[in-house]
Amino acid sequence: MPHRGPMTLLVVLGLISWSLPAQAQYVQSTIFANSGPMTGYFTPQFQIDPSSGRPYADYALNINAPGSYTIDLISSSSSAYDPYLVLYQNGMQLESNDDGGGYPNSQITRFLAPGTYVVRVSSFRRGPVSVPTAFTLSVSGGGGGGFVPAGYGTPPGGQMLMIGSPISGIFLPSFPVNPVDSRPYMDYTINIQYPGNYQIDLFSANASGYDPYLVLLQYGTEIDRNDDGGGYPNSRISRFLGPGVYTVRVSSFRHGPISIPTAFTLTTVQR
Repeated sequence: MPHRGPMTLLVVLGLISWSLPAQAQYVQSTIFANSGPMTGYFTPQFQIDPSSGRPYADYALNINAPGSYTIDLISSSSSAYDPYLVLYQNGMQLESNDDGGGYPNSQITRFLAPGTYVVRVSSFRRGPVSVPTAFTLSVSGGGGGGFVPAGYGTPPGGQMLMIGSPISGIFLPSFPVNPVDSRPYMDYTINIQYPGNYQIDLFSANASGYDPYLVLLQYGTEIDRNDDGGGYPNSRISRFLGPGVYTVRVSSFRHGPISIPTAFTLTTVQR
């Protein structure tokens, strides 16, 4: 268990309840975008990352709106502490920086989709820090501003799915056909508030009339698809989802317009 140094009231204390891989598991506090700088102390008692040999403290960052965000880590004494920033999501390193904010300060600026991230306050110098040194950590931006990578955008409209509440519908010949894969489809939106393992099931009432096909997207980017994962002809997607807005696409394995109107059931549950 890492040492918990003094923090200002801008820090909301509390351990993250889900497991992260070893490189980002010691989350001890939460920071919020545009809430002002947070002050802490880089101390000799900080945990050492065995993979890099650097001392560190991790903070959770919850992003609610897509946009360009800037994370700044500023040291009060460059002779005692040379700041080094690392950004993770779901245990995977997204970016690191040294001196991006002007020596010795670190800065990361990038587009962030809604979700939970881990901001690692670390040191460019390896080994325990020699002198306790104050730092400030801040996150600013967002609100849809800044550069948005290709494939991101406003999720398609449609009925909102609720966790644990099945939706019944009719797959119709009038459904639009996706020009990319020539499959008919209907989109639904789901807002995941808590990270975890989720299961999405699409059931057909008549396999001869409609062979279900599921596609899962986030901000226009496909992240998963399935045919027959729930046993023919039904489709199932089971995977970890972080907080954010997703699009569940109800589609058909067969290309072209569907021939017979067929009932289906769509459900999402947390496992």
